[in-house]
Amino acid sequence: MGAYDAIDSLVKRWNLCYERIETGCEVTDSIENLKKQYESANTIYFKSLEKKLGRNWKQQFDQELQTLDSMNWMKIKHEIDSLNTP
Repeated sequence: MGAYDAIDSLVKRWNLCYERIETGCEVTDSIENLKKQYESANTIYFKSLEKKLGRNWKQQFDQELQTLDSMNWMKIKHEIDSLNTP
């Protein structure tokens, strides 16, 4: 859940269009077809973002995401540790 919260936070801050699609563990042919359609649309969208935000926008976004995700996991670990402390 931490990564999802981090992504949602960044998407809002960066003012990006984003829709998370959760499919579970089983990947069917219809899901594969949707994935191909979304990847094609993403390629076009990412190129427009490159013009708007700069060539390395995706690397910066991914770096911020990794930082936020790590912070969320540290918070969760701290909460678990505090529950396990007598």
